[in-house]
Amino acid sequence: MDLASALKTEILRPLTTLVIPGALAISPYVALLGLHHPALARFADSHPALSGTLLVLLTLAAGHVLEDAGSALERRWDARRERDHPGQREARWLPYLKLRIPEDRVGQRYLRTLVVRMKFELSLFWAPLAFLPGFLVLQAQQGFWSTGATAGFAAFILLLAAWMARESYLSCASLDEVRDLLLEASRSRRLVGRRSTRAFKGPAVP
Repeated sequence: MDLASALKTEILRPLTTLVIPGALAISPYVALLGLHHPALARFADSHPALSGTLLVLLTLAAGHVLEDAGSALERRWDARRERDHPGQREARWLPYLKLRIPEDRVGQRYLRTLVVRMKFELSLFWAPLAFLPGFLVLQAQQGFWSTGATAGFAAFILLLAAWMARESYLSCASLDEVRDLLLEASRSRRLVGRRSTRAFKGPAVP
């Protein structure tokens, strides 16, 4: 992997798995704090750098909490797949953890992309559920939308969470398939290597 790709991955992963879900989850509560505590709003106006730093830290903290919650959902998906396909964990996951891949295969790069996508989907399942109560309280106090619009938006948020749950399960299944392909490629490589070694040894000397 070249340096540019490595930097892209290191920047993209926290942005997609921490910042976006964390910002979505805390946004209505930050708005409520500003409305109910004008002193905080004045402090943010007079100290923009400090308040911005605190907001970023709060977003990252929320993102980490959502990521941990997403890991719990991931374990549930793993258990469900193990129930549907007994022995899968021992046959794929544990051998994959022991796998040594000297070269950067295309499948390995695709696997990293899938992991980031699944982490994003898992976090974005919980983020709308955390966002919705704060939004409803904000709407009840401010009344900026009609009842019908509020109900429609709440339904959209719940559908988004359900869609992310489904997509995260599909990503979990795709990860299993890619790991299986990498294990097959590793076994084939070892088999070819052993055959090549025997071929170059030549006949035994009496």
